[in-house]
Amino acid sequence: VSGLVKSLLIFPFAISLTLRGYSFRFMLLEGQGILDTLIDLFIPIPAVQETLWLGNPWTALFWITVPIFWSWGPLCGLMILGALNNISPEIFEAARVDGARPLRIFWNITLPLLRPMILVMILLVTLFSIRVFDVVHTMTAGGPGRSTEILNYYIYRIGFQIFDMGYASALSIILTLILLVLAYLYSRILIK
Repeated sequence: VSGLVKSLLIFPFAISLTLRGYSFRFMLLEGQGILDTLIDLFIPIPAVQETLWLGNPWTALFWITVPIFWSWGPLCGLMILGALNNISPEIFEAARVDGARPLRIFWNITLPLLRPMILVMILLVTLFSIRVFDVVHTMTAGGPGRSTEILNYYIYRIGFQIFDMGYASALSIILTLILLVLAYLYSRILIK
């Protein structure tokens, strides 16, 4: 059963970003999406119905992050679970024998032992989030206005819609340098 649960938790990570973006966009369609249908079913108030989920800059930015969290959340949970399984139970037993309370054990033993895995997860999610393009392109195309336009999408818009290839190339080099620094930090943490 554990293997099946772990496979189901990994499944969202295996789905392509484009498919995730289109799926969430169709779930958030004004008046027709599953979210509006559920709100109409449980809260039949006309002011709440048919909300522009992707038409408002604040809600659009939130809904852009949901498919990313949906894919990375379970994977990060499995990574933490794996790190917890590698901690020797004798350490916790020794702390309990010494009279440590559960909160003290968590802050002084569990969290410091999980710190390398947490740093690896933060760097992986940061590297991934910087290069996200598909979800933004399929859900909002950088809109409404330019509220969900991330650096990758901005480079795409400058290079392939405005056709200012020089500026887009300069931005791409800056993005590459940022990713190189983060990849260097990631490798340093893994070496430790």
